[in-house]
Amino acid sequence: MIAHIYVHAPFCARRCVYCDFAVAVDRSPAAEPWLAAIGREFETVRASGAAPLGPEVDTLYVGGGTPSLLDPRVVGQLPAALGFHRLPAALEWTVEANPESFTDAVAREWAAAGVNRVSFGVQSFDPGALEWMGRLHSPSDVAASVARARAAGVRNVSVDLIFGLPDTVSRSWEADLRQALDLAPPHVSLYGLSVEKGARLFRDVESGRTPRPSSARYREEYLAAAELFVAAGYEHYEVSNFALPGFASRHNSAYWTGASYLGLGNGAHSFHDGRRWWNEQDWEAYRALVAQNGHGRAGEERPSPDQSRLESLWLGLRTARGLDLVALEAPDADSRNAVDSPPEDGSPSSVGSPPKGGRRSVVDSRSVDSRRNAVDRLVRGWAARGLAVRDGTTVRLTPTGWLALDDLTVELDLAWGADPPTAPRTADGPRPSTPPRTTDRPHLPTPPQLADGPHPPTPAQLADAPGPVDASAHNAIIQS
Repeated sequence: MIAHIYVHAPFCARRCVYCDFAVAVDRSPAAEPWLAAIGREFETVRASGAAPLGPEVDTLYVGGGTPSLLDPRVVGQLPAALGFHRLPAALEWTVEANPESFTDAVAREWAAAGVNRVSFGVQSFDPGALEWMGRLHSPSDVAASVARARAAGVRNVSVDLIFGLPDTVSRSWEADLRQALDLAPPHVSLYGLSVEKGARLFRDVESGRTPRPSSARYREEYLAAAELFVAAGYEHYEVSNFALPGFASRHNSAYWTGASYLGLGNGAHSFHDGRRWWNEQDWEAYRALVAQNGHGRAGEERPSPDQSRLESLWLGLRTARGLDLVALEAPDADSRNAVDSPPEDGSPSSVGSPPKGGRRSVVDSRSVDSRRNAVDRLVRGWAARGLAVRDGTTVRLTPTGWLALDDLTVELDLAWGADPPTAPRTADGPRPSTPPRTTDRPHLPTPPQLADGPHPPTPAQLADAPGPVDASAHNAIIQS
């Protein structure tokens, strides 16, 4: 049963320099057609039985795009469009907002409707960096928007920050971190800049107008942020997310633990019962499909057991909870740990993409003892290099280890029993394209406002063979 719903609101006043997400540029979007399309898709999916909802929804995440551009009264009507006669008492309802469009009216309407968590796309407090990114808010807008949320009664706020900017962009990362801490947000998401095809940044890098982000700067800024936030009392509970005790994102955590979820809207992804499906990226094309067929589905797939296993390893290693190595030995581990993998904090959102490679289609015949010994040697090597810590049967990556998340995932998969690296790779079938989402990175998430909210990505997107990771080129999560 599904207890987690992501809804995509694609509208943005401007496309940022790094953005290749499923957005539609519109400063004054008509909210009613959007709500009608979401409502019709939901009814079609529910009637089909493909995505059965549980007795109560646990999390609702509205990402974008910039949901705060929509008429706030229409956002408040969303639960009714999703069949809620009343909001579940324990519902976590997150909506993304940009500081410049989060007005007093938006704050009041959202809070009155039941929104209890707001994720702000801050990215930086530096005026020059904001201008380079194409952001429309000022540093003062950030503090004002957080104050509005709190005044309306929404205490659970999250802020997104982007690190790893090109060396030609002058800004103090430490100053950004300090200003974020001054706001005392219960939650912070970090997104490493990625260069994605389709974004203006990609064209600028290819033409030589902008240098490719430095891997050294990426690494230094990520580790500096991790150290500072942990020292300030935040739990580094996932590769790119920090929370004060009790404020971890329940919605994003559902993605990372392989729970079923339903995605509505253009570019949204869904996962249930070992099957994933995704919607048309373009807003107008999605809207036309919904009008014609009742849904906007663009494709679907059922991950193979080997693919599901690799994704499970990747998701387990990306959280502070870590990976229980005993689970590797369970005969039904592949099917039991199957997860969805297409890209915020719901945005981002981010969600990263697991590595390609790893297990092949040929079953390794080595004994369990042999595999266990290989994994043990590997993990001890990680610990000696400061990449991981081991607690009984559980292995947890350190921040330094998270910077090499993709490589370590493939190493672990190979140690457990994949065919030798010389074996030919075989395609597992079509892959849903993932936003940049989650935007982020050791497959950290990428710049926020992911196309379909944070969600775990697919191992099919890693390089065919394990090798050095260029963190500056990493792209993420989401369904965020």
